[in-house]
Order: sequence, then structure tokens, then C-alpha cells
Amino acid sequence: MEKSPKKIFYDNIKALKVLFENAIRQGSEKDIPEGSRFITISDTLANQIAKFIETIREKVNEYEREETGEGFEPINFDPPKFEKEESDGRP
Repeated sequence: MEKSPKKIFYDNIKALKVLFENAIRQGSEKDIPEGSRFITISDTLANQIAKFIETIREKVNEYEREETGEGFEPINFDPPKFEKEESDGRP
């Protein structure tokens, strides 16, 4: 039996949750002070997660339109702009 789109998204969200729960931690043994324990992900993985989240957002909006006839209002969000740091040549 083929999975429904809702089941596929549910499974993918669960996989993303498990990914973060099981990510290898670095830094302190405990997260005290907060932020002293962290994970590192690649730029590629960060972009894949962002694309996945955007796909979920689009699908949820699509389902909402099918159910109610109206989609959600778009959120106008201007992400923070980070200045690129000057490199001194060291990795």
C-alpha cells in the first residue's frame, strides 16, 4: 500500500527529530552554561533541512487550502543579515 502524502511528511518530520536527538554533541559534558554543548552540521545538511522545512510549509498550506478553501497568510520575515568575517587564511 502506498503511503499518503500526510504519512510521508509525518515520517520525515519524525526522522528530522531523531536526527537532532541523536546528533553527536560537542563541547561540555552538560549544557551548563546553556550553549556550551552543541552539534555541528554541514552547510549541505543545513540547506537540505531548510528545503525540507519549506516543502512542509508549502504542503501544509496546500492541505489547508483543500480543507478550508483558503491558505495561510504568508509571513513576512526578514532573516538577520550576518556580515562575512574577514579570513586571515587559516582554516
